[in-house]
Amino acid sequence: MVPAGQQIRIAIALAALRHKPSEQSIQAYILDLQAAFPSSPAADRRRVSSPNPWRDRVLALEKDLKELQEQCDKEKI
Repeated sequence: MVPAGQQIRIAIALAALRHKPSEQSIQAYILDLQAAFPSSPAADRRRVSSPNPWRDRVLALEKDLKELQEQCDKEKI
C-alpha cells in the first residue's frame, strides 16, 4: 500500500501536468515547479539562487529546434 503522503504527491503532480503550457517542455515545467514549491528547507539551501538562466536557455533551444524542424519539413515538401 502506498502511504497517503505519497498518494497526495502523485495526485498533485498529475494535476500540475494538466496545466503545463503547451509551448513549454516537461523538463522546463518541472524546473519551474521545483523553484515554486521546494521539497524541503534543505532543498532551498542546495538549490542555485536562480534557476532561470538554465530554464531560459532550455526554452530558447526548444524554440530554435521547433523552428528548424518546421524549416526542414517545408524543404522536404
